Amino acid sequence: MHPKDPNIVYAAASGNEWSYNKDRGVYFTRDGGKTWKNILYVNEKTGCIDLVMDPADPNILYASMWNRIRRRWSDPVPEDGDYIYKTTDGGKTWKIINKGLPDTKFTGRIGLAISHSNPNVLYAFVDDHEKKRDPKAGETDSYERQVQKIVLGGVIYRSNDKGETWEKMGEVHDFFRPFSGTYGWVFGQIRVDPKNENKVYALGVLKAISEDGGKTWKQWNPSDTTSDWTHGDNHALWFDENDPTRIIVGNDGGVTLTNNGGVKWKNFFDKIPTTQFYTVTYDMETPFNVYGAVQDENTMTGSVGNTFGKKDSTIRRWKMAPGGEGTQVQVDPENSNIIFSSSYYGRLMKSDMSKPDSLWSTHIKMFEVGAIDSLRGEWLAGTLISKFDHRKIYHGLQHLYRSDDGGENWTMISPDLSYNDKTKMGVYPYLIYHQAITSIAEGDKPEIVYAGTDDGRIWLTMDDGGHWKEITSGLAFNKHVAKITTSKFNGGRVYVVLNDRRQDNHTPYIYQSNNYGRNWKLISANLPMSPVNVIIEDPDKENVLYCGTDMGAYVSKDGGKKWSAINADMPAAVAVDDMFIHPPKADKKLVIATYGRGVWVLDSLPKF
Repeated sequence: MHPKDPNIVYAAASGNEWSYNKDRGVYFTRDGGKTWKNILYVNEKTGCIDLVMDPADPNILYASMWNRIRRRWSDPVPEDGDYIYKTTDGGKTWKIINKGLPDTKFTGRIGLAISHSNPNVLYAFVDDHEKKRDPKAGETDSYERQVQKIVLGGVIYRSNDKGETWEKMGEVHDFFRPFSGTYGWVFGQIRVDPKNENKVYALGVLKAISEDGGKTWKQWNPSDTTSDWTHGDNHALWFDENDPTRIIVGNDGGVTLTNNGGVKWKNFFDKIPTTQFYTVTYDMETPFNVYGAVQDENTMTGSVGNTFGKKDSTIRRWKMAPGGEGTQVQVDPENSNIIFSSSYYGRLMKSDMSKPDSLWSTHIKMFEVGAIDSLRGEWLAGTLISKFDHRKIYHGLQHLYRSDDGGENWTMISPDLSYNDKTKMGVYPYLIYHQAITSIAEGDKPEIVYAGTDDGRIWLTMDDGGHWKEITSGLAFNKHVAKITTSKFNGGRVYVVLNDRRQDNHTPYIYQSNNYGRNWKLISANLPMSPVNVIIEDPDKENVLYCGTDMGAYVSKDGGKKWSAINADMPAAVAVDDMFIHPPKADKKLVIATYGRGVWVLDSLPKF
């Protein structure tokens, strides 16, 4: 924003995440946002990811442009053309300023910062994927995959002449590698102390600080033993211009404040619930406990009796449970200590929470995705304990597997259920495992099983894997299968949720079939333009359905002809990723998992 005229504003638009579009680059308004003009445009896949203004001359701006198209099977891959641009006339004309910066064939996102005490000084955080060294024997990455190349990662450059020339300052050294690694595209933020041009902060999985202009770096951790713990994955930093020791950091855990330059931190987790849940399930204890996979927190469990801000020593407070941050958790209904969950990408494990180490787990070696290169498992790989036999377990990679003895032995019971399209498989280290099973559901008999994949295929077996029939015809093509739910009121009735967020398509897709998938009808009706993540039936009322979308929770009392919001006192427009109704007749509570505002419970179902 112009420092003297608030009607003059510049905006950086990065554009669509997953698809090509023209709404990218730098935009400008001189009438307070009534009208906008694009003043820096490169192409349909290059957007502006960072933008800074010279504090002494508002006509001088620097823009970081980034080729960023993400694929369902790949993180963004460095491509040529990620340049820094400069204007000295308020955006009328721009030039590339890359003298001294690395070849953009190997770089991606670039974060920018300008010194307010000396506007000649700029810093650039460059996501550099040039090879640093060969991996050590047996070296693995954060997702337990064999490392094939160690990249430079986050590299800091400095300019002392308003961006005309750049000098490489420091790298992320090996002891600091988790700071950025191959996912600098997620972070890329750098800041300069408003009163000290040589005091620089960089944000990544960890927080880093340099006091010599970026030459050397150390982890920026609290030194006061009474400090709150600080969360990882840091994305935002704000300085108090008058007192730069007062700093606010935004991360995947929420908001953290320091009033003394980082010696001591205060979290606001107890004031603002910001936990990001992917999935949610339950055990059969009284009161029952909730389990869910949490972004950056692995898997957590807590009693349904938890009320935010209140303490009760008689119930299970939230604590760690077996499983990684990406998993569909299943709890044995006859022994709540036995849990099936995955670490990453379907690497299934069986855990016994009664052991002295409550996270005691046996990793099932045949599902070692990453170690066994032929295997593909989704981030939330499909896992299901049979409702007919608690010792029967289903688990999905690109094939469906079944155990009949509580996970001790496994049989592959399907062919590859995906399209197995070799052109849609990523390469390390940008690889995202794709074309794998995301949802599994049983029908009204033990032999009837449905399986759906992330590339939009749905299959049915009527003989527990002996024969398979694809039932995708009539559904929207190639959409991520988010959920398959079967009905207790009609043996042939099945519901399917398709989610096309990964193509920047926000259309809600909920389908119903009453004949085992031979025919489908769309029942999304009047839901808002927002991806749907989950659907469940009311256990007692045949036509009452609940669904979770990226814009909250909804109910239909007429089988999907009309939907009504039931967000009540939840935060507006929160994403609802998963939900369940606890089965016992005396304890029918609706529990939902949100991505960003924790877990909520509706103590009594609506009366229709």
